[in-house]
Amino acid sequence: MQYHFATALAKQGHSEQAIEVLTALEGTQFSERKEAEQLARRLRH
Repeated sequence: MQYHFATALAKQGHSEQAIEVLTALEGTQFSERKEAEQLARRLRH
């Protein structure tokens, strides 16, 4: 659920907030983990 929230934030131009949400997910297991890691990399660059 948090991954989808981060995606929505990023789409609305709130990259910093999206990165914060994704950072909080680090170390947890969830089905969209690979996609979340890719989004985080994109936002950080």
